[in-house]
Amino acid sequence: MNENIFTTVCPGCSIACGMYIREKDDGTFDIDWRKDAVVNAGKLCRFGVRLSANLKNATSRVDGKEVELSDAVIAAGKAIGDGVAFVSVGNTTCAEHLALMKLAESKGAVVNTGMGAFSSIPAECHPTMGVGIPFDAIESAKKIVLFIDPYEQYPLLVRRILAAKKNGATVTAVGWKAVSLADDNKTIDPANYESDLALDSDSVIIAELNPSTDPARVMVLLNLAKASGAAIMFMKPFVNAVGCDLASKKTEQKSLDQ
Repeated sequence: MNENIFTTVCPGCSIACGMYIREKDDGTFDIDWRKDAVVNAGKLCRFGVRLSANLKNATSRVDGKEVELSDAVIAAGKAIGDGVAFVSVGNTTCAEHLALMKLAESKGAVVNTGMGAFSSIPAECHPTMGVGIPFDAIESAKKIVLFIDPYEQYPLLVRRILAAKKNGATVTAVGWKAVSLADDNKTIDPANYESDLALDSDSVIIAELNPSTDPARVMVLLNLAKASGAAIMFMKPFVNAVGCDLASKKTEQKSLDQ
């Protein structure tokens, strides 16, 4: 049996775990992890392992019937009227996002990434929000503060945090939900973050950016990192969330609520 093997990354979140996609002759797919992928130490989470079940050959349908791509495009153009909202939150490639932008432009619309509310955050903060820090920095941290529950979507991030704890780090989770791997779970008034958490340059703050994130909360965490000298990392629910946001940066973005 012949196979086409593609070297790629998992689209599930911003960790971008290295993986192989094996396309078989019958059109089915298998997933294998790249053992030389440094970012995820050659591992995949449950989402990545089961990704092959969601990978299928593209088909074009109109009213439930399979048709040629050109016929599907014509039908879609007729079906899409005025006042349609286009949304792409990062679960697409840049090429797919740009193609969707062209379609939206033909309808006098823009593609919203759901991150439009972050236009209120100064541009000099965007690299910090988008790039973050190396995962190795988590393992070498002395103190880690979690504003998310990594078990919910980022299990391979948990491995890094557990390695940090093995190296002597303390972990504090801030919020209403208790996080099991934290040494301490706290509910803190944002005005008291700096005094109550007592962070320094050996500390790491881990939070999340998603379409529901409050920009004011992001600014509080950015200011906390700046005041304390702590490193900060914003996880994203999709691997290309930043890419889609950058592609649509010059358009009039809206939040999902808007």
